[in-house]
Amino acid sequence: RDKMGSAPEAFDKMLQADRWKLDGRSLNDEDVEFFVERALRSGRVADVKELDLSKNQIQDEGMRLLITQILDKATRLETLNLVHNKINISSIKSLAGAVMSLRELTSLNLDDNSIGKDGERALNKANAKRATQLNLELE
Repeated sequence: RDKMGSAPEAFDKMLQADRWKLDGRSLNDEDVEFFVERALRSGRVADVKELDLSKNQIQDEGMRLLITQILDKATRLETLNLVHNKINISSIKSLAGAVMSLRELTSLNLDDNSIGKDGERALNKANAKRATQLNLELE
C-alpha cells in the first residue's frame, strides 16, 4: 500500500476518470512529483474536471509542479480543492496566473492554508479579470 491508493493499478484507474480525488492522504511534495509523473503519462490531464488534493501536506514545490505540469494542461478543470495544505504566499501568485487561464474553473478552495492577505488580494484580483467569476474560498 502507498499514499496514492491500494496499488499503482488502482491509482492509474483513478486517473482514467474525470474526477481525481486524492484527499486526506498526507501527500507531500515528493508524492506530488509522483502524482504529476503518473498523471502526465495517463494522457488524461486535459480531461480532468475535479482535482481534490485537500487535507494533505503540499507546500511550495508541490504547488509549483501542480501549476506548471497539471493546471497548465487541465483545460476542462471545474473544481480545484486545496483545503488544509501548507500552501503560502510564494505559490499563490503563480496559482493566480493559472486561475486566469482555466476558463472552465468555477470553484477554488484554499481554506486552512497560510496565504495571508496578500495571497487573498492576488487571487481576488485574478478572479476579477476572469470572464466568469470563481467561487473562491480563502479563509
